[in-house]
Amino acid sequence: MLPASPFKLPPASPSIVPANAAPCPSAELPDAPGVGHLPAYFVEQMTNVAPKDRATAGRRACVVCKRKSPVYCSTCQKTLCFTTLRNCYSEWHRDNRICV
Repeated sequence: MLPASPFKLPPASPSIVPANAAPCPSAELPDAPGVGHLPAYFVEQMTNVAPKDRATAGRRACVVCKRKSPVYCSTCQKTLCFTTLRNCYSEWHRDNRICV
């Protein structure tokens, strides 16, 4: 038996999905449209930028909230926030009916 975790998980909340949204196909299907949509960091492509400048140079404006983010979708090539406070990544894909 594992020891109790000192961290408390928030209560499960129902997922907010628009009423007119089509159900997402299972991610287990090879032809599912959301398969392959993974978050990536701009900094991974910055071999020619000095390490001290990567935090600033590796940020772009999020297409949803317009705040700076170092994350983009590796398939859609859209800059999207993916933090504990903002999950524009899931919101944008859900609004565009791309299941991730």
